[in-house]
Amino acid sequence: MAGGTVKSLFAQALLSDTLRDVVRGWHRLKRGGRRTLWYAHQIDDPYSLLTAQAVRRLGEAADLDLRVTVLPPPEEAFNPDRQRLKAWALVDASRLARQYGLRFPEAPTLPDPKAVQVASGIGLTARPAGEQLGMLAELSYALFSGGPIQGMAADNVDALLASNAADLRKARHYQGGMIFYEGEWFWSVDRMSLLEARLRAEGLDVPDTLDWSAKPLPEPVGEGAGLELFFSFRSPYSYLAAERTIALAARHGVPLTIRPVLPMVMRGLSVPLDKRMYLVRDAKRVAQTLDIPFGRIADPLGAGVERCLAVCMIAGERLPDWVRHASRGIWSEGIDAASDGGLALLAERAGLDPAAALVAAKGSDEAWRAMVEENREALLDMGLWGVPSFRIGGLTAWGQDRLDLLDVSLAALQPSP
Repeated sequence: MAGGTVKSLFAQALLSDTLRDVVRGWHRLKRGGRRTLWYAHQIDDPYSLLTAQAVRRLGEAADLDLRVTVLPPPEEAFNPDRQRLKAWALVDASRLARQYGLRFPEAPTLPDPKAVQVASGIGLTARPAGEQLGMLAELSYALFSGGPIQGMAADNVDALLASNAADLRKARHYQGGMIFYEGEWFWSVDRMSLLEARLRAEGLDVPDTLDWSAKPLPEPVGEGAGLELFFSFRSPYSYLAAERTIALAARHGVPLTIRPVLPMVMRGLSVPLDKRMYLVRDAKRVAQTLDIPFGRIADPLGAGVERCLAVCMIAGERLPDWVRHASRGIWSEGIDAASDGGLALLAERAGLDPAAALVAAKGSDEAWRAMVEENREALLDMGLWGVPSFRIGGLTAWGQDRLDLLDVSLAALQPSP
């Protein structure tokens, strides 16, 4: 059996519902009695400010115990472009706050490091969980409002934060704004509806913490603007976004430009194992909610990515078809793009000449390198670094979760019937 097939089957087993259910069952046995949500809060993380409010509501509405931990920012290996993330998170969290009616400053600013240290010390003080969540939300709100934080920085704040971060790492995670429930991590308000659905499936009477049917508020796009999709063949979220983005552009009658980039690790950015495992598991459950096939994976890192990018250069008008079929083969069928047979099959499905695709993949013409570098620079100029990312006119967004924002913003351009 080929090594690629073995890896694909291993990934399929690792992401299987059977293994997921075994892990959940083990955690149920371990807890014995009451259910506990473990919430990890980073005091200077905008997403944590939103999540603390929602977790407090969930704790009040459901028969759950809460455990609250205060964390420092993630290690650099888990957050390789920290300054862009800090700035972008303010924009993104502001949009989410408006969508779900959560409290967030109107004109948020990046917190002062000294104020963060003082606020962390206050937040670390032991309190009942509900009270602590309220205090953490208030502290984070004050930080992003630029308001003063009353108090003195305690001498042992860094040591306590480091100890909490070590506890989180033992549980195979690395950042704040996260909720852990019996073997499964949920990030921010973007995943709380999945947590609530799981609790209901287990028999708890859990109301919606937030109005999950709420749509983002439309933002200015600009007449005649085209939609750009920044995409990586190694990104599971790019795969989840690709077909839906193509359909969205067609539905609204806007031109679509697909701008491939190299995966983060091929751009010199780190993606540690625990981060990769969380992302792919999260992508699997999101794929299930979207009814998108996922889980039999042939990692294209290296030669597979490069060959896919070389084919992009000859795809022409078929580029959306190539992106759709190549990513689906990689992420749901275990088709190895680094093999001639795999690449030819994917090219044929996309309506390309398999022989021409193989010539491009094996040829010495590496014009694709200049193309992906130009796309990388454009991405950075937008204040972003990860994929999938989107731009249409003056509107930028990051992540497949933000396709609704594009949808409502494009719909706002349409004349009323």
